[in-house]
Amino acid sequence: MSGPYFFGLHEGKLSAREVRRRTQIAKRHGAYRYVQIERAGRDGSWYGWFETANLGAPWDQRVASAVLREVFDRRTNQGE
Repeated sequence: MSGPYFFGLHEGKLSAREVRRRTQIAKRHGAYRYVQIERAGRDGSWYGWFETANLGAPWDQRVASAVLREVFDRRTNQGE
């Protein structure tokens, strides 16, 4: 496989704290990190996504599912 596998594309700016939280979650599941950028030359729109090794199916889907499940888990979002 070539290049990283990207998943969980998000439009909108997140706080630095949320970016760190998402990166920590990603690393717990073997992914690289969460990336957030401001799209240059545009209207100041922000985008974010997760990156992991591109090892093909079923690895990619398993990592993406685990990371996204934890990111959107209510208990994780509430700091419990």
